[in-house]
Amino acid sequence: MALGAGQKRTIICTTTLLQGDEGVYGGKYKLAVYDSTADKDSDGKAVDLTGKVSCGAE
Repeated sequence: MALGAGQKRTIICTTTLLQGDEGVYGGKYKLAVYDSTADKDSDGKAVDLTGKVSCGAE
């Protein structure tokens, strides 16, 4: 979907990881999404999502 004049979309993702065992990381994330095209009430509130995340590295 193309953005028109004055429309704005913002996505902010923050990930916090701590190293556990060798090569294993775990933590949490917070994702905030704001889409002014869907903001019919003009309340300026973002959709906030949170959860756990894990990953590994060799």
